[in-house]
Amino acid sequence: MPHHREPGFIFCAYLKLLLLFFIDPILILVFVICHPTYSSSFLLSHQAFWHCSIVTIISFLIVFQPKTSEANPDDLHKIFYFFLMIYLSIFCHADESILKYIKKKVQKMSHIIIGLFGMILSVWMMIGCIVSKEFDFYRTTAGCIYMLCICSLTFFYLVFSSFETDYYISLPSANQPFSGIKLYVVTFGLFHLMVGIAVINLTSAWPISLHLLASSFVFCADAYSCLFTETYIFYDHRPLMIDDVENNSANEIVCHVVVRRMYEKMKNPEDLPKIFKFDDEVEDYLYLKA
Repeated sequence: MPHHREPGFIFCAYLKLLLLFFIDPILILVFVICHPTYSSSFLLSHQAFWHCSIVTIISFLIVFQPKTSEANPDDLHKIFYFFLMIYLSIFCHADESILKYIKKKVQKMSHIIIGLFGMILSVWMMIGCIVSKEFDFYRTTAGCIYMLCICSLTFFYLVFSSFETDYYISLPSANQPFSGIKLYVVTFGLFHLMVGIAVINLTSAWPISLHLLASSFVFCADAYSCLFTETYIFYDHRPLMIDDVENNSANEIVCHVVVRRMYEKMKNPEDLPKIFKFDDEVEDYLYLKA
């Protein structure tokens, strides 16, 4: 049954959204564009991608300004505007042009891992383009590689995401990288911090570079946790019910999955759920269930 909220509750909810919009409009944009269950799993990676892609596109012409007044800025400007038209025309219709070829009804852990590593590579190549431009590397070449990296970042995000799937993957809370203090998260954090200090001294576009590094940190943490997780959970994408807030936030567990290659190494296999499927057999099970 739909849950009717008091006017005061609705007012506070809209006020909270308004405040969040002024603090971080991209955060609200993600929740508006994406179905709640599309972004609920690996939320920080979703947020990192959207912040990263929007900021890099908006700031492109500023980052790749010519260092000398004699240089002609129009060459790269024309390429960028052409790129932007192609980029928007392709990825705004990704459900027809890309997702139907790479996505199935059941999200795969391999897709998540490949997508995360692809985004990491794309982000680091963009940082390299920014730094190389500061050292008088060919500005047009660096800018073109940067634009290609924006495309690859978006493509690998689509591979990583659960768009156009019926069932999506989430890690148990104990295996999520930012639930508690994890050694590998601290290690990634220190590494990115040291690189960030170096980048500040290397480029005048250090705010963009730090933004990319922060995204890389999130992608690395999620990629490591997915690569070495022993178990994960499949959830069912729920239909969006505007009048039923509680059901929108409730996730329906479809099945628990155990990674077979990690099963023999488990110290406490008795802690596993009573009913589970191995990762190499779960896809057939979910297709039959669907």
